Amino acid sequence: MTGQSKPQRGRGMTVRVKSQQDLSRDWQQLRANRCIQKIVKALQAKPDQAQDVLDAIENDFFSRADLTVKVEDRDFWPSSYHVFSQIGKYWLVAWLVQHGGKGFTEELAWKIDGQAPDALRCLVEFATGVKASAKLPRACLDKSVLAATLAALHVTLGKRLLALMAAGAIDKATGQINYVKCGAYVYVLDGSGKVTHLQNRAGVQVPVPDDATIRPEWPIDNNFSDQDAGIFRGMFACTFSTQFDPFKLSAEVFGNEAFKKLADQHKATKEQQELEHEAASPKVDAKGAVQKKPKKAAPKPPAKASVRKITVKRR
Repeated sequence: MTGQSKPQRGRGMTVRVKSQQDLSRDWQQLRANRCIQKIVKALQAKPDQAQDVLDAIENDFFSRADLTVKVEDRDFWPSSYHVFSQIGKYWLVAWLVQHGGKGFTEELAWKIDGQAPDALRCLVEFATGVKASAKLPRACLDKSVLAATLAALHVTLGKRLLALMAAGAIDKATGQINYVKCGAYVYVLDGSGKVTHLQNRAGVQVPVPDDATIRPEWPIDNNFSDQDAGIFRGMFACTFSTQFDPFKLSAEVFGNEAFKKLADQHKATKEQQELEHEAASPKVDAKGAVQKKPKKAAPKPPAKASVRKITVKRR
């Protein structure tokens, strides 16, 4: 038979000659083994990228369009995902490019990633308020629901990605982000250059306590995070959102409960839209023929009232 190995006899021994199909299969396996060895070696040199590679493989990121991958597998994250940090960088890059406005390209996103292993996730937190450690709502296993939820948070916080680009806070040559120029908080200086107030992006100001001295050259640590930004220098440690009441964060925007509530709303909206679309779509039978909706019988005209003709005879 074609495609099978054929035994050949000669001088008391049988030699099995591999078919072209067998040779091709062996070569593919050998090539795969070599690729696996190279991948393992590369990840040993860069262990911080191991999770991203795993995410990409599990979500068939490298699959060609002609491979038989179920649509639902591409549209949903694995059920084992419970933390936002499990969302792969490739997906985050696509989301950032979509919402970063003109000039925010995929190339720029990967330059940002090259600055630090968590640079992209810090940028997403700045834009949406969602921390990498946030609990991933079950509704967000649907990728479209996650994208819509993050987009809604981005709008609520004032489209910060666009603000970063407008302020020139992202170096397009290197991907370095200057959160001093455009971050969650800024210093307010008096005429002498002394820091007198702290201000958040909503414009709320808090006076610096008399017993605290903040120098204008001190960087605000974690200034991509409304929740964790502060000043941490030796014995002086101050987290703005927890130590200043005016900076207390809105429970409607920040935190796991807010993330879950908004995701559930978007999931419900999507399900309702799908139901409406299904109801409006034509029905198809088993043979693929469109089923025509039965015509409603025309209403019968109202019966005419019978008129009795009365004849009056003259006498």
